Amino acid sequence: MLVLLLASNLYAHPLEDWQRLALLTSEEIFTGITFSSGQFVAVGSGGAILTSTNALDWARQDSGTTNPLLAIAAGNGLWVALGSGILLTSTNGTNWQANSSLLAYQTNAQYELGGVTFQNGRFFLSGWQQGSDGNPKAGLLLSSKDAQFWDLTEVPPLSGLNSISYINGEFLATEPGGETVLWESTGGIAWAQKGTIPADDAVGLAYGDGVFVAAGSDGGSCSGSGRGVIYSSTNGLSWSLAYESGSLCVVHDVMFANGTFIALAHYGGRGGVYAHILSSTDGFAWNDRLIEPYMNFYGLTYGLGRFAVAGAGSIYVSGKVTSDVTRARFHPEDSRISWDTARVVLEKPVDPILIESSEDLVAWRQFSTVATTANWVDITQPLSDAPRLFFRTKALTP
Repeated sequence: MLVLLLASNLYAHPLEDWQRLALLTSEEIFTGITFSSGQFVAVGSGGAILTSTNALDWARQDSGTTNPLLAIAAGNGLWVALGSGILLTSTNGTNWQANSSLLAYQTNAQYELGGVTFQNGRFFLSGWQQGSDGNPKAGLLLSSKDAQFWDLTEVPPLSGLNSISYINGEFLATEPGGETVLWESTGGIAWAQKGTIPADDAVGLAYGDGVFVAAGSDGGSCSGSGRGVIYSSTNGLSWSLAYESGSLCVVHDVMFANGTFIALAHYGGRGGVYAHILSSTDGFAWNDRLIEPYMNFYGLTYGLGRFAVAGAGSIYVSGKVTSDVTRARFHPEDSRISWDTARVVLEKPVDPILIESSEDLVAWRQFSTVATTANWVDITQPLSDAPRLFFRTKALTP
């Protein structure tokens, strides 16, 4: 007798298979999440810090503060969490200590600091210095390799730089305006204008497989005529509108990992509040993946084959993501099963296909490798008196 086993993540798109993990109270929110050194770390209100080594099981850590934590970044063997009036650092994501290196800026009302990011070996914080009239008078950029000693640089935009990213061998950042100004730098110190992005406000940048992606908004606020937009480019100079939604007022975050762009979007207006996840494999054609009512998303990361998204009181975890080459779609409802043969029908031909077998669903061994140009493959039990076997199939990366 032959039994065919097809796990759900072989035929359900992993970005339509999200688990919501309610880890905080309804009054708390996660504001940032990152992955490094085999570990996910999420931060949030009330000084909340949670860690996970698999994205599914989370443990709360003692941050030593009840101040809201606003952002987190990791690199150079260090975790850095930026909060309201506080900076925390850790060498393992579990034990945290207050860091006073930015206290002079955090306690001075003249300075406004944004989130923290780690790019090309350095931590960066962007912000501005206020003038006596309350308006920005100088854009500031702080950078550090160890989160102890920070270099301060004035940058051309008076309100500072947004979306600092190290992309394709250079630093890029945005400055909102009628059209978003795109700035570039070779070392993160001296900045020059690279061009403009057609969006009124581009707040997220990503790069992958030769494509630049900028996420943001056009046309005003959520309560007005604002709409979420994504612009794409193959050179960072000429941009085309890849996605536009009148039902989403801003696409506020985007990243690229494992052959996939992921973007977070938001609506909050007369129609209520809901959060949205989009994906694309080329940066130009985008698919809706998740719409979550009464929710806001605040950050995303990728690790261990999964995307993880920080939300209000919850973390959303995707199914296992593979590249386009290995993302064959198996349909068990289309399989033909007889006494000793099972037929697996594929969404499209994939070559080669690995077939593994198991007697207990724990220990798996290679059963065969099939090379075929057809959109189906037959699995046949070798002997009628052989023990019952479970089979699983997957595409192999050439």
